[in-house]
Amino acid sequence: MKRFIFAAIVFLMFTCSQAVKAESDLIWEYKDDNFLENIDSADSPINEEKKVFLEAEIKKVLDTDVTYANLASCIITAAQNSYDLKISEHVKRATQWEFWAKTSELLPNFTYSFDIADLKGEFLVGGVVPIKVHETVIQSAIELSWDITNQGKTIFEMAAIKNAYKAAGYNLDYTLDEVLLNTALNYYDLLGKKLEIDVYRINLKDREEQLKMVEAKYRIGISSRFDVYRAEAEAAKARQEYITLFNTMRYSQAKLANIMGIDVITTVYPVEQTIRIQRILDPSYSVEDLYKIALKERDDLTTKRAEIRAMEIRQKEVYADFIPQVGVYLSHQDVGTVRRGLRTNESVGLQTVVPLGRNLGVNTVLRAKQELETIKAEKLRLKKLERQVKEDIISSYYDSKTQLEKIEASKKEVIAADESLKIALIRMEVGEATFLDVLQAQKAKTEARQMLIQHIVDYNKSQIQNLFNIGLITKSAVLTNYRIPK
Repeated sequence: MKRFIFAAIVFLMFTCSQAVKAESDLIWEYKDDNFLENIDSADSPINEEKKVFLEAEIKKVLDTDVTYANLASCIITAAQNSYDLKISEHVKRATQWEFWAKTSELLPNFTYSFDIADLKGEFLVGGVVPIKVHETVIQSAIELSWDITNQGKTIFEMAAIKNAYKAAGYNLDYTLDEVLLNTALNYYDLLGKKLEIDVYRINLKDREEQLKMVEAKYRIGISSRFDVYRAEAEAAKARQEYITLFNTMRYSQAKLANIMGIDVITTVYPVEQTIRIQRILDPSYSVEDLYKIALKERDDLTTKRAEIRAMEIRQKEVYADFIPQVGVYLSHQDVGTVRRGLRTNESVGLQTVVPLGRNLGVNTVLRAKQELETIKAEKLRLKKLERQVKEDIISSYYDSKTQLEKIEASKKEVIAADESLKIALIRMEVGEATFLDVLQAQKAKTEARQMLIQHIVDYNKSQIQNLFNIGLITKSAVLTNYRIPK
């Protein structure tokens, strides 16, 4: 009979549009905040009241103002200011100048010299015959020397540096990929922290309202002192969780600002008040499809291949020790004394040296073998990197699929937790549940909401990580299906 009466009360409560209240008006009105409807909604407008409130809370807790941003603006700022990008750009330019410096070694050396000396006393002529003179001698010379190819080593070096320059270019592209990846990942982490703050703000409000209710019931003798202590402890704990999230968010803001290359003190603050599932990659792609794309598109793999080609050229350069060295020498001189005047002479020379390599060629051959083993090691590192890329693709691919399933399960959990809290409040009012049941239901609701936010954050991050893993991450790709709220 008692169960039948309780069931009837519950039915009436849920079919009635009036808020659930006791005769003493001790249970606060349970308002549906449309949390689930706003999550993953493309049409969720900015709630100005919530926006102003959270700004005030940040000002109060962190003593700082917020700088609103969206994912697009963060990516643009990072691409303009990232220190990693600037470093890679300078490395690329340095390699370019190195190539032109090496090319200039193909040019001849041109020198001009002028000597004048006053000779007075006795000197040896030819180191044998002494002669006494007093003359002012003059020598003016124009000389040109040209080591035509430096045994071909200059040509080899130019080819090697050209591949190193290509590698620097690919590395710059890869650095940009990393900047896009880290900016997007940290932006979604920060957005998740912001949304969790709102979830725990509601949790704190509920705990404080519960404390007021228990204190009121205690005063009229229908609740125990233990319930009051428990409610005070839960309210204090809820405030600690709420304040801690602000500190966590502040650290996330500093990380994002650092990646963007702006002042770390800047309190970057996502403009969104909700989070959407950002579908980027075509779900029909298999792991093998993505891996084939990665082998072609990953800039770090292309960088490593260019570096190996440069090493192979330098290994061949070692054998240039056996190439004949050919040099040309041209000279035009005016020599003489002040007293007798100047006389002109000219000379042309061709010098050819046929070496046998270093140390009878033994050192040359051994260095070539050393370079060959280094190349083999780098090729194995390339294979290892390719295997790591495939492992990363598998990880992000299945993580993305798993997170989608978790999102659907979390949505159901949020619905169940909300209904469970409503029922717990009704059951407590009619004496069928304790205050502890309400606390547990409230905790379940908060955790369910927090987990749903986290799963959507993780899904979006796995999609962007997958873009990076296959080498197709670009600004437009990262912003696929992303909408700036208005």
